[in-house]
Order: sequence, then structure tokens, then C-alpha cells
Amino acid sequence: DLDAGLSRATLLEGSVSQFYDETEGGESDNTRLRADLRADLDLSDRTQLTLEPQFSLQDTRSTSALLGLTSAPDGTDLGVTDADTAAGGCARSTGVDLRLRHRFAARGRTLSLSLGGEVDNGTGESTQQNSVLDLVDDTDRLTDQRFDSNSRQRSVNARLSYTEPLAE
Repeated sequence: DLDAGLSRATLLEGSVSQFYDETEGGESDNTRLRADLRADLDLSDRTQLTLEPQFSLQDTRSTSALLGLTSAPDGTDLGVTDADTAAGGCARSTGVDLRLRHRFAARGRTLSLSLGGEVDNGTGESTQQNSVLDLVDDTDRLTDQRFDSNSRQRSVNARLSYTEPLAE
């Protein structure tokens, strides 16, 4: 959680000045879940199969709010700034690695095949609403924005390795 304040004085032409007071608050939350599993299977006394699935999920949320007031030295309000922001996202990842390893009769000689794949998906959104009210000219500037994002990534890998001892 975030809570902050700001006060400042601005000197303008001559003896004119303005005062600005701001308060800001916000909070965020991040949740993550992850699972890694492993299963080993002996297909024979020299051949093993290993399966390793993985899964992860992450969810994030945050909000913030800002309120600012500009005033004259005599206390007259000159303007108000109000800004609210919210953002969030979710990411999911699933993958699997499969390894087949065979040990030959000759000591140190092996053949291994590894295959793997992973899929990552992510979504996110953010909104921002701003209002700047000029109390002297009686004008209001509003901004209302929204951003959405989606991503997907896939990967596949394979590896074949042979091991031969150099010396006995």
C-alpha cells in the first residue's frame, strides 16, 4: 500500500505565488502459483523415461488515486487535479519435458533424447481517468484511456546426445 503527500509553493511574476497540495494512495496485489512434477519410469535395467510437467499462474492487480489542489495565497481555489489508475494482468505457463536415456553395456556410453515444449499466455488491462478542472476559467479537461494486451508464445525443443568415454 502506498500513501503519500506533497506540498509546494510556486513563485510567479512579481509577488504572485501559487500553492499546490497533493495526496496520493494506492495498493497492489500479486498472487503466484507454481507446480513442478516429475515421474521416473524404468523401462528396463538400462533404459529410463522421465516426464516433467510444469504449470504456473500469476495474477497482478494495482490501483492508485491522486488528488491535487492549486490555490492562491489568500486561500482561493484555482484548480483541481484528479487521477485514477487501475491495472491488472494474468499470465499462465504450461510445459512438459520428456527424457529417454539408455545406458549401453560399455561403461559410460549413453544415448539420451530430450523433447520439450511450453506455451505461455498473458492478458492485461489498464485504465486511466484524469480530470483537470480550472476553477478560474471554469474549464475541465478529461482523459479516459484503456489499454488491453494479449500475448501468446510457444516453444519446442529437442536434444539428442551420445556419450562415449575417452579412456577406461
